[in-house]
Amino acid sequence: MKPSAALVRISVFARKVAPAMLVSSTAIACGGSPTGPSVTCSTAALHGSYGSQRNGQSAPGTAFTAVGLTTFDGLGHLMEQMTVSINGVFSTIMNQSGYSIEADCTGVQTDTNGNPVAKLTMVHGNDEVLGISVIPGSNLAVHFERIPSACSNAMLNGQYGFQRNGQTNGGPLLAIGTITFDGRGNSEFQQTTIRNGVVMSVSGAGFKYSLNPNCTGNQIDPTGSVFSAIVAVHNADEVLGMSMTPGNNVVIHYERTK
Repeated sequence: MKPSAALVRISVFARKVAPAMLVSSTAIACGGSPTGPSVTCSTAALHGSYGSQRNGQSAPGTAFTAVGLTTFDGLGHLMEQMTVSINGVFSTIMNQSGYSIEADCTGVQTDTNGNPVAKLTMVHGNDEVLGISVIPGSNLAVHFERIPSACSNAMLNGQYGFQRNGQTNGGPLLAIGTITFDGRGNSEFQQTTIRNGVVMSVSGAGFKYSLNPNCTGNQIDPTGSVFSAIVAVHNADEVLGMSMTPGNNVVIHYERTK
């Protein structure tokens, strides 16, 4: 069965949509932190490596989630690699695209033909970009956050709060909890989950993780199976992720508790 035109265009968005993120001429002018550096919003201001996360529907009835790495060159070009789930079926996408950022900190991401595929808003200086797909039929949010120059397992260390949401084979899933990473590739967690309106408490130990130098990585369950793809951002104070369980379209967001 051939994919719909909307789905083809959304996968273009997923791999080409390169949000531009960034900042105001004063820390307040475009939502930047009052204590952060002053940055003038422009295409040139959005440059470097960012973690990305997408969640929503690429077309009616087609669930879409993605997590990955995007590099903006400051000249209006970007390169992106992502792990994608479309209705619970996983694939890897690599692509190039275009972007532009205006002085008011709004912007657009375009496909290779120059057609808009996402609207963008840069926040927190040039540290984050928020966006949505503007492809007809889609309902898809995108989020970019700056990553550090290099990562390792040791950077992911301490207690983090987390939230998960999305769709599983068994229906809707929500979860909130805490996880402790030991800086050596081991973790344990506790969480409260809601599946189809049923609340449960769950905890686990013996879970592994690995973080590559480019800040992408995986979480691994005690059986050795990868259960989530992740990317560490903001010097590993936050982690963006998505479930790798077949049939799932679930995003995960971790933030350091202290």
